[in-house]
Amino acid sequence: MDIRIVNKSENPNPMYATEGSAACDLQANLPMRPIDFYDWHEKGDGVEIKEDADGKHDVIEILPNGRAKIPTGIFIEVTPGFHATIKSRSGNSLKLGLMVLNGTGTIDCDYRGEVCVLLYNSDNRNTISITHGMKIAQLAIAKTNKIVWVNGKLLNSTARGNGGFGHSDKVNGTKLVNSPQSSQPTITEAKAVEVQIVK
Repeated sequence: MDIRIVNKSENPNPMYATEGSAACDLQANLPMRPIDFYDWHEKGDGVEIKEDADGKHDVIEILPNGRAKIPTGIFIEVTPGFHATIKSRSGNSLKLGLMVLNGTGTIDCDYRGEVCVLLYNSDNRNTISITHGMKIAQLAIAKTNKIVWVNGKLLNSTARGNGGFGHSDKVNGTKLVNSPQSSQPTITEAKAVEVQIVK
């Protein structure tokens, strides 16, 4: 699939690490900018801006439990009928506690602004330094399925019904719990409730 890109960064176009990779890596684009470039909505909360050792780039330090909007310097035009997703890199999440703040970011096919990544430092003790060229997230293309709502007064019934949070811990109307004496789950009584869903 061809995706039009305007790359205003100092980094190469996003690349796939291997032939079988489903997503390509996004890199931080942090040329040295005037301090007023990083206003409150740009830098996020719990963030400090410093100068890199080379004197040519910024370093964005995300404090413990802080969040930041990181620019990539790229602009993309996603094919209609598709959208781009931005997800955390597993290595960053495991080693640093660094993750995409909103779980999975979405880039709509009609968006023409710069691709930025909302990052969150989940570590309670350590600051994470985002440097120029650092791989900060993954970008993948996915098909967009449009919803056509069908209004009605009832939903088709199922054995599960309105069972929500924790419902999958139940087996045949009973609930699995951990016994104080054992790490293995035991079964206790749980009354099944059938509810008719009305608009």
